[in-house]
Amino acid sequence: MAAFRTPFGLLSFPNIFTARAPVEGADLRYSVNLVFDKEAQQSPEFKALKDAIAQCAKDKWGNKMPANLRNPIRDASEKEYAGYDDGCVFINAWTKNPPGIVGPNREDILDANDVWAGQLARITVKPFAYDTSGNKGVALGLENIQIGKFDMPRLDGRTAANKAFDDAGDVSGNAGDTDDSDPFR
Repeated sequence: MAAFRTPFGLLSFPNIFTARAPVEGADLRYSVNLVFDKEAQQSPEFKALKDAIAQCAKDKWGNKMPANLRNPIRDASEKEYAGYDDGCVFINAWTKNPPGIVGPNREDILDANDVWAGQLARITVKPFAYDTSGNKGVALGLENIQIGKFDMPRLDGRTAANKAFDDAGDVSGNAGDTDDSDPFR
């Protein structure tokens, strides 16, 4: 199945620079959540993704869909995290291989400090069906990530460093007249 590009959504839990196991003993993977507001859910990209998920399930199970089939598009209000608001939905996408990561102008992003929860991002994914240990559904394979804006607020409440300070100007390195014997002065 071809890869699909999502609309821009709120980046959450970006685990994209170091692979981690989702549960103890599981294979290591890179993953992200992306939260879509009502406007993003009306976009052609979101509709194409929903159609691809449905087609993937149909290709696997035909017209006999299993009971409790897991859908990768989930109601955000089931979570109690910042940004997971009523009316929003979210997806989780993952891969065993490092995803490609670019900025707004398609410049490579190689530093984890340039990516945080709360940024606008879009991703490319490939839906795939699974039937493992009694669980059946469609999941999303993560391929690439594009950060849409670098000056977004962080979901963890911290102020972005470029917003926390003014320009330093001329810094001489002398912090003033202090007594070096007292580290708290």
